[in-house]
Amino acid sequence: MRLEQASVSGSSPARIPYPSRPDAMRRAAVVALCLLGLSREASSVKRCRSEQLRTGLLDEAEAEADVDAASDVTLTPPTKAQIREREAHAQEKIKRMADQDAKIRSAVQKQRRVARRKEQALKINQGEWEEAAEKEAAERLHREVKEARQAELSAVLARKREEESMQRKVVIEKKRDRAQAIGKRDTRIRVSERVRNFAADPSPEDMVILNRQEETAPPRRPPRVPV
Repeated sequence: MRLEQASVSGSSPARIPYPSRPDAMRRAAVVALCLLGLSREASSVKRCRSEQLRTGLLDEAEAEADVDAASDVTLTPPTKAQIREREAHAQEKIKRMADQDAKIRSAVQKQRRVARRKEQALKINQGEWEEAAEKEAAERLHREVKEARQAELSAVLARKREEESMQRKVVIEKKRDRAQAIGKRDTRIRVSERVRNFAADPSPEDMVILNRQEETAPPRRPPRVPV
């Protein structure tokens, strides 16, 4: 009616509203993907049925009926519900893949953090080992210096003790020589006194000692006569 009225009145005919080009392309792509999926499902069903028929798990009549149903399915276009279902399935698959990628990324980050912690712990342990080695070397050097000082001090003390002992020996020898000299002088004094006393008034005991000495004395040499 509108077309006829427009032609009668002489105005331009009204245009039928078509979907925009991107929407049409999107819908066509979705339909093609659905048809491709259905054809793949049909081919997989055919392969499965042929395998079951070959192994004897399915009769020929049932296999032909399943194949016909699959071919019929490929010929029928998908409904909007099937398209939405497939889109939801695709979105779910995409979401599952994204979750899997996130899990893999988190696992990789965790491994990197663990490796970084291990490296830091290794650096800390290496620093502690170097610090302990330096401390041990300083303690060893201090101990060696202390031992060297003790050895030097002991050597000085030993030398000092030796000098003191030598000085004591010298003093003792001097005292002994002095005592011997004093004793010899006293002996000479006593002997001279006894000789004077014997010459003046010899006692019987002195006479006995003198006779004994004369008897035990070696023979005297005759005096030398000058030629």
